[in-house]
Amino acid sequence: MWSRVAIALFSALFFLAICLVASADTVVVAEYWNKSIDGIVIFVGAGSRYVGVSMGEPTVFLLFDREGRLLWSYNFTEKSPAALSFSPRGDRLALVVSESRGGSDYFTVLSYEASSGRLLWSSDTFDGSGGDIEYTLDGRLVIVTSFENSRVYGLDADSGRVVWEYRVDADYVSAVEVSENYLYIGGFRSNPYSGIILAIDLNSMETVWESSDIEDIVSSLDLSGDGRVLFASISIDEAGGGRAGKVYALDSSSGDIIWGSEKFGDYAWEVATVGDIAVVTAAGSDGIIILEASSGDVFRRVGDEGIYSISVASIPGTTNIVISYSYGVGDKVVSEVISSSFRVEEESPTTTSTTIEAPATTTSTSEVVETITKTVIISESRGGWGDNMVKIIVALVVVVVILTLAIVVGRK
Repeated sequence: MWSRVAIALFSALFFLAICLVASADTVVVAEYWNKSIDGIVIFVGAGSRYVGVSMGEPTVFLLFDREGRLLWSYNFTEKSPAALSFSPRGDRLALVVSESRGGSDYFTVLSYEASSGRLLWSSDTFDGSGGDIEYTLDGRLVIVTSFENSRVYGLDADSGRVVWEYRVDADYVSAVEVSENYLYIGGFRSNPYSGIILAIDLNSMETVWESSDIEDIVSSLDLSGDGRVLFASISIDEAGGGRAGKVYALDSSSGDIIWGSEKFGDYAWEVATVGDIAVVTAAGSDGIIILEASSGDVFRRVGDEGIYSISVASIPGTTNIVISYSYGVGDKVVSEVISSSFRVEEESPTTTSTTIEAPATTTSTSEVVETITKTVIISESRGGWGDNMVKIIVALVVVVVILTLAIVVGRK
């Protein structure tokens, strides 16, 4: 009798283990390429064919192809690249370049042929510092924001001529994102600090909805695979300093908040999405946070106290995201630019590791570049008892049934 019970118990526990393993979603991160660069990376931008990198010290703009090969670079002297967007076909790029003169800030937009670096046009000079920039999906307009001037401009993508100007009822305009029919604008007001997001009809330029009851200021925008508006935010204390970062998702048709993530870091700077994955950059030890775009649940945190100036951008039409970050090496600063593929799979976890890790301090940048190693595949289990409760309960019921039948049979 007891041997049958033991066999039944073993079978039941094995079945339970299979159910628990099968119920765990997995984030798989496969590194595609990485580059080490001397200096501080300010931001990265990605198109369907190219990756752009803006350096702060020295002030240089670099363009790589999707294989990580450097194609061309441009050294800015008294100007600083502030934002980047690639055309839908990926053959052009528009770069926001800011400068200060006489105590005031100004910016221009420069359009380049991506393959050669040839300058196509330069826009008029705008007041304020440049905020964000996006091509419309039809490639006809370049939309750019003036951060502290509360303006959004629509430029002709072939000439740089101003087609329209839109005044936002906010103190600062920090981000723009476009869909086929709508322009989404993110900004914030001060005294007290609060965020605002608008949806504008690109055909009529009329406001479709406005979400102005956001407690945190809006730092960046992106659209998820299912069309939700995701934005990274910063909570500001009374002294004007950041105290926490969060990510929110809005219904793109109404502006209603669908979910808000847990708090992390001191700031949430940027958010980029691929499929059902959202990758967020944050100040502090959290560094990079990988979220489920449909729910805001955290898959994992990847970070190190030694890294900073983190930037992230998704590559259109792929599951790839480009991440950059900087860290100190002796008396120098080295930056990493990494292209990785992010996807969610329903499978058992294979390897758990940390992708972003500042190397040990050495005296030679070349030594660091030569000795940096990266984990190629990372799998992190998500879910657990709370997320998979239904499957666990079903498995436990099956276990009880198997044991009961075993005992009954054994007694006979």
